[in-house]
Parts: sequence; structure tokens; C-alpha cells
Amino acid sequence: PVHVSDLPWGVLGPGALTHFLKETGEIAQALPQAAFYPVSFRDRRDLLKPGLDLSDRIGPQTFGVHLWNRRIRRRLVTHHRGLPPAGSFLHAALLRHGIDPAAAPIPDVPPVPRPARSLAAVAVPAAAPAPAAAPPGLAADRVQRHPPEALSALPLRRPPPGPFRDRAELLERQLDAAGCWLAPPTAPPGERPRVLAVSAMKNEAPFILEWIAYNRVIGIDHALVYTNDCSDPTVPMLDRLATLGHVTRVDNPFDPAAGMKPQPAALGAARHHPLLRQADWVAVLDVDEFPAIHVGDGTIAELLRAANHPNAISLTWRFFGNAGVAEYVDRPVIAQFTRCAPEVVPRAGVAWGFKTLFRPSEALFAKLGVHRPRRLRPEGEAMLRWVNGSGRVMPARTVTGGWRTVGRTFGYRLTSLNHYALRSADSYLVKRDRGRVNHTAQDQGLYYWQRRNFIADRDDRMAHLLPRVLEELARLKADPELADLHARAADWHRGRIARLKADPGYAALYADLLRTGRIDATDFIANLAPKTDMALHRADAPPAPVPYD
Repeated sequence: PVHVSDLPWGVLGPGALTHFLKETGEIAQALPQAAFYPVSFRDRRDLLKPGLDLSDRIGPQTFGVHLWNRRIRRRLVTHHRGLPPAGSFLHAALLRHGIDPAAAPIPDVPPVPRPARSLAAVAVPAAAPAPAAAPPGLAADRVQRHPPEALSALPLRRPPPGPFRDRAELLERQLDAAGCWLAPPTAPPGERPRVLAVSAMKNEAPFILEWIAYNRVIGIDHALVYTNDCSDPTVPMLDRLATLGHVTRVDNPFDPAAGMKPQPAALGAARHHPLLRQADWVAVLDVDEFPAIHVGDGTIAELLRAANHPNAISLTWRFFGNAGVAEYVDRPVIAQFTRCAPEVVPRAGVAWGFKTLFRPSEALFAKLGVHRPRRLRPEGEAMLRWVNGSGRVMPARTVTGGWRTVGRTFGYRLTSLNHYALRSADSYLVKRDRGRVNHTAQDQGLYYWQRRNFIADRDDRMAHLLPRVLEELARLKADPELADLHARAADWHRGRIARLKADPGYAALYADLLRTGRIDATDFIANLAPKTDMALHRADAPPAPVPYD
């Protein structure tokens, strides 16, 4: 069986309707497409092209023209200043009906999803049917129908009010009604777990101290970092942090000549590192990923308590976009960028990728993966307690594979993984120059930028941790050598930005970044014709390499 949330678009609508109309014979009463849809969704931009003759599609057989409202509105804003181009079909139609488009241009406001119903009309029945039992092997302890008692005792930070939050809360309540939670374990683990972050880095020096400071504030004690081919002060900075006891740095063993990639090579080596066996918890995190914990004091210890002590918890990405920030500034990324993706994203795709925090000490899995531990050991099935970001038990399908959230596993209530994949337009040039750590054959060009520039929503819930992060940053910079290395890293970053801007290929990219910085990724994805999506990805070739000084 295929769950409804995993079905292709249209199966339950046009596909099912057409099927049954054919069965009953009523399909004979249907009008042809030209009656109301003479211009298809794929050709919708033809409605805005000046001088284009549509008489071959719009004629006596046409009763009305569907204008594909949501997509055309955004196209008018992003490409035509809110007004239909003179000489286009839409412009002529408005004039024919006595409407002056200049009197009310389409306003440039982020698209707002429409909740299916107001929250006032949504209520979980008092006698809701009992949910199905947890899938075999997912929870040896019994599960329960209600959230953990510890959760009700902890404060919960909710997103800003508005339709985005309403839509997410509606989905959370629907899943609550049919979901289940972990029952308390017979012997709760200690309150202060040892948490290890595993990462692969190249030329990330300006952002390392913030990442270390934030991680220490939320309870990630140590980082195991694999580095390769660094040109900036990344290596000496990590080595100094190692001397101070915060980091263990290892040369990445990857060999490009053997077809290896940096991140998988690092994870393969990390699996055998003593630190992995000594840690209570492990998460594979990039330097642009920050676990945001919305419950209690914002620490991992309270997150685990609120979820009744799982041994694996998946944090779904929340992409934070550029929103028009051009210049690199040496101050915390988490304070600079607060525009982000809504929790409920249309055509979520990569936006709902997740990373998983898990207990390696219980030897449940045989392999470390980028997004999740892999290869569950047979003896581990009886002990596995895996939950999502809202604390609900993950379904059995999670055990066998997958790294993206789908409808049934949606959950942002307790935690998310804030992903600052773009940062400023300046810093993005250096990111592209550096290359990817996993998909090394794929370029981080304009397509990558627009695909991840989610800015429709706003979330600044990390602000409550910022004073503690700044205090930890100051403590780290109290070490003169580390402070000097950070200053050198910022200077190197600025110098590399200037060098890249002087290159014609990167200068053209930078102009595109400035032009598209305020276009939300949802609009960009919506306006992609299905067959051109991957073609654009392949065609987005990088400029020629720029030599280092």
C-alpha cells in the first residue's frame, strides 16, 4: 500500500475523476480542454508574452480562460513589476473588460498559504480512536496515546502567529490524533549526556567559532572534524580549538583519484574513531546547520526529556534564505538571517531533509550516514526508540531507509535543524568556489541558490539563546591565539570575495544573486516546467577556477 501523502500529484483528483467518468460513460458529457483551459499550466507564461497570437487556442469553442492565478501573480511581481506587459493577452483582456491594471498593480508580498480550516474549527475528538500500535521493532517499551508528562511541564516556544503557524499546527493536531509517543523508559539515562558532532569542513574558518559556541550552549560538548584542501585558516583554528579541548581534527582520508567524496570518506573513518564509541549521542552536522530546540531551556538534555528519552530523534531541516543580504559581516549568522521556509512547504522535496541525533553506545546501527544511522542490527530492534521532531514515534519505514520527512513523519514542535545554506551573497561566492562535500559533481550555482532561498516565513526563536552564544564566543576569543586566527579568517574571507568578484564568471553570478535574493524558493520551484528542472541543474556549470593568492 502507498500512503496518500506519497502518491503523485493528481492521482486522487483529475486522475480518479477521469477514471470513474469513463467507467460510467459520463465522460461523453465533458467539454474539451479548449472550453476553459485553452492555455495549459505548462504554457501559462504565454498569457504574458507581448504580441503572441493565441487565436489558434482561444476561439469560438472557448467559454473562459483559466489564468493560473497563484503562479501568474508571482510571475507578474518577480518579472513585470506587478503589471501585465502591454500587448499581452492578459493586458488586452483587462482593457476589454474596462479594467485599468495600473490602478492596482499586484503587490509584492510573500505568498500566504490558505489553511484548510481555521484552528477554531479543528478539534481532536475527546474519544478519538486508539492509534495503531507502534510498528514492530520501533519501541520495545510500550507506547502511549498521549504526549509525555515531562513535555507538559516544560515551556514550549511557538512560531510567530499567522497563517503559516496555523497550517503547521493543523497538521500537527491531525497527526497527534493518530500518532503515538514513547512511554517513559524503565531507567531514564543521566540528565547531562555527552554529545558529539561529526563534520567535514573546507574553508569554513569565519563561521567555526559561532558554530562551536552555539553547540556548546545547547549541550554538544565536542566536535570530530575532518578537513581537506583548506586554503583559509580552518586547519590552524581547529587545531587551536583541539588544544583547548573543544575539537578533534583529523585529515580527511578521501582520495578523489579513487572516486571518493569528502563527506562519505570522513564518515567511514569516523565510524571507527574512539570518540564515537565514547559519546552518549552523535549527530552528523555541517557548519551551516544549527539544532534549534523549542522546548525547555533550549538544550538537548531537555529535548530528550520532553520526548521521554528516545535513542534516536530526527530533526527536519528549516531552510533560512538570503532575503537580499549582500555583504559578508563578521557577526553571528543566526542573528543575521531570520527569513525562512514555512514549516509546511508545498512540494517540500529537499526542504524536508532531516538529520538524526542517535545513541551509538547502544550499538543499534552498523553504519554512520549523512542524514541518519544505517543498517539496523537485528539485536537492536528490541531497543530502538526513534521519534520525529514533535516527539511522535517514527513509522517502521524509517528503519529501512529514507532521509526526507513525508506527511506522516512531519514534526517541528519540539525541534528543527536550522539550515543556513546560503548566508550572504558575498559568502555564497566562496561557498561555490569551495565546492560541495558530498555531491561533488554538482555545482552550487544559481539553481542551487534559488532552490534553497526560502524567505516567505520568519522565525527568530533562537534569539533567546543569543546572549549565551555571545558570552561563549567572548570566552573562546579570550584566548589571544584563537582571536587572532578568527580575525585572519575574516580577512581571508573578505579577500577571497574581492578576488572572486573580479572574475567575470563570478561577477555574473553575483549579479544574479543580488537580482534573485528576494525571490522565495517556493515561487522559483513553482515556475519551473517539470522537464526543465533537471536540465537547469545540469546546465548550471561553474565558471573557470579562480587561482588562489
